[in-house]
Amino acid sequence: MPELFLGATDPLSFGLSVNGIRPIDLKEDSQIKPYVGAGLGYMKIYDDGKLNLNLILGTYINVLDGKLYIDYTIRNFFDYNQLSVGYKLNF
Repeated sequence: MPELFLGATDPLSFGLSVNGIRPIDLKEDSQIKPYVGAGLGYMKIYDDGKLNLNLILGTYINVLDGKLYIDYTIRNFFDYNQLSVGYKLNF
């Protein structure tokens, strides 16, 4: 799962990562679908560029034809943290 983020700072902050996720199996009729993941990437925050390790914990539910998700990403063992909420479309 590729990831790109941009930060509106001066100079521009950005990051590019490749992450893998693995579902956590619950009961078959469960509405929530949790997952865990990890990945590697590069980020440049202000003038500091470095490789980073990502750890991900999240969940999603099926809504209409897509998935409503929330996940928490830890970068470089709590140096940077990210909480994401979004909607994934099925193509």
